[in-house]
Amino acid sequence: VGNGILVHNEKGEFLPREIFKDSTAFQAHLVTDADGHATSTVTLPHNLTTWVVVAKVVTTDTEVGEAQEELLVTKDLIVRPSVPNYLVEGDALTFTAMVHNYSGAEQNIAVDLTGSGFAHAGGERQEITLADGGSETVEYTVTIADEAEAAFDIKAQTADGAYVDEVRQNTPIYANTVEKHQAYFWEAGDGESHTFEYTGVQDTRDRLQLRITPTLADSLYYLCYYICGSEYGTTPELAEQLLAQTAIYAQYDRLNTWYSREALQKSMEDEVIAIQNLYRGDVGWGYFDYDAADTYLSAYAFMTLGLAQKLDAGLPVSESIMANAATLLAAKLSDDTVSLDDKALILYGLAISGHGDLVATQAYAERANEMLSGSVAHLALALRELGDEERGRALLFGLEPRLQYEDTLTYLDDTAASYQHTQTKVYQTSLVLQALSEYAVDEDYVVTMANWLNQSRRSFDWYNVFDNSQGLRGLLAYAVAHDNFGATYNYTVALNGESVAQGKVSQGQISEGQSLVDIPMEKLAAGTNTLTVSLDAAGALYLSGDLMYWTEGIPESSRVSIVRVYRNQERAERQEFNLGDLAIVEIRYDGSDLEGSEYSRVHYQLTDYLPAGFEVVNTALDNISQYESQQVWDVLDDVPDPLKLWTWDHYGLDSIRREFGHGIPAVDQYWKYPKITRVLVRASFKGQFSARPSVLTSENIPSVYAYSTAGTVTIK
Repeated sequence: VGNGILVHNEKGEFLPREIFKDSTAFQAHLVTDADGHATSTVTLPHNLTTWVVVAKVVTTDTEVGEAQEELLVTKDLIVRPSVPNYLVEGDALTFTAMVHNYSGAEQNIAVDLTGSGFAHAGGERQEITLADGGSETVEYTVTIADEAEAAFDIKAQTADGAYVDEVRQNTPIYANTVEKHQAYFWEAGDGESHTFEYTGVQDTRDRLQLRITPTLADSLYYLCYYICGSEYGTTPELAEQLLAQTAIYAQYDRLNTWYSREALQKSMEDEVIAIQNLYRGDVGWGYFDYDAADTYLSAYAFMTLGLAQKLDAGLPVSESIMANAATLLAAKLSDDTVSLDDKALILYGLAISGHGDLVATQAYAERANEMLSGSVAHLALALRELGDEERGRALLFGLEPRLQYEDTLTYLDDTAASYQHTQTKVYQTSLVLQALSEYAVDEDYVVTMANWLNQSRRSFDWYNVFDNSQGLRGLLAYAVAHDNFGATYNYTVALNGESVAQGKVSQGQISEGQSLVDIPMEKLAAGTNTLTVSLDAAGALYLSGDLMYWTEGIPESSRVSIVRVYRNQERAERQEFNLGDLAIVEIRYDGSDLEGSEYSRVHYQLTDYLPAGFEVVNTALDNISQYESQQVWDVLDDVPDPLKLWTWDHYGLDSIRREFGHGIPAVDQYWKYPKITRVLVRASFKGQFSARPSVLTSENIPSVYAYSTAGTVTIK
């Protein structure tokens, strides 16, 4: 390409422009001919813009070069509509389209709006006259229908038909109620079926997203993304990350992971060094290097380094630190202030690191009924490491009376979930599953435990790094024990007798066909639905389903409440704003009814859905002025400190997702209700917009959830 080349993108039959991308091509395997020339053909999307074309080259002698040119794509007549990225049924929207005339002469231009998913409020055609080089904004008002999507077609055409531009924008439409998610997980062989219930109101937006994997291992590599990369460099974070990485490294060839083996090894080396740097030889490990030492954290870090040392990866585990820590922890076995659960972990760490004590481990195995299920699993794994598999297997079978059942799923939950202790029901279940898998226990509940773990993962019940790391290790151990990584077969998945996915598995991985299927509401039956798997050879499929459906109204809240209001910059409540105004979305949370709860801590995910006429003002979205930046910082300046709610925020186009947690009960003066959180937004479109209910869900207490009321906001 040459700098300054002008491409007139008239597109033959004046098809609408509808494909818009920020990057149009990436070709990494061009090879030059003997004269050093290479040619690439690229189909451009429909953007009218200046494309920057960058070429980077390298020779076989590792000489490198780089060149950059620009490619301008434009038209003689241009229409640029400005429509929200999403809408809500019932919205009354006024939006604009800018028309530019570069034809070289004055033009009479008709600008038409057609499409679906909306009703006109008059003015389907706007007629304007533009001088050469001139531009003008036209305006349309529409009411949004109760459909899944709105398609806006805006067409500008000169009176003689010589110049035309048409843009099509498809915009999702949300219902003004609550979108629910129901997670499912099934394992199915040839001819096997599983059922699920669809109880939605048959909204056209309802759907089932179905992911198909031939092995559990194939579905686990995403977890590494959530586990790797310590944010604070604490002992538990580093230890759990290293444990997950060692599990992935040990089964690397079986995992379809995005991590290269070299990058994984370098990450493990960094984790080993970081954990060892936190060690204090006289007392062990604390949360940070300056915190008081903790027996549990010391045992955990020691066990982690022992597993890393055992891995054939040449990791820089210090022999002197391991010997010193082994002596320190062995002495804890005679300390009556140390819990039996901590001692079980110490014994497993000693066994893994080559400092095991079989007699002591057997002695503590006699007291397994006094320990949490995960601690019993630690003892069983220690006994296996020390050669007493018979006693270890007996310990695991002794856990059968503790199993809890939920339909066709099985899990363990010896104690209430607590932030202070890592043995949540996810952690206990996955640790016991790991031990059962390593012992090759072949009982039906082993399969249903694995299925419960997968379903709980898709229900967002894995809420900390401990759960994610141990969950990965438990499921990976199960996959190694039960899955056929070398299987090859063709598969069909049918819903209610109709095929929805077909493909081929080769050597344990999908080589052809569909692995992710989006099934619309039209194919879902009211009530019971049946999924059936057909295979032409021995094997199995794992099906994970996310059933998404809209409620008929706004559900009742449970145990907590949230209230949403809109404020102007003077902090007065308002439902009406002017275009360009800065506004404040405020949510008030009241959890006082949780006082006296059986739980010690609660973790929340709060999602606030913005009216389509608002956009978040945030530096991460690069849409903020210096003045607005100061307003973001000052958004809570009038709220008393005990009422301020600090959250971890994630900004999207249609919502703000916030995460926070707190102890139960709140015991100090700095935790008062209602807690208040705010976000700064800008009024960007004119109209009357529906405000979908805000949703608060607990990540660890299923009976806790809340919804705000719906509402409307007017922007003039």
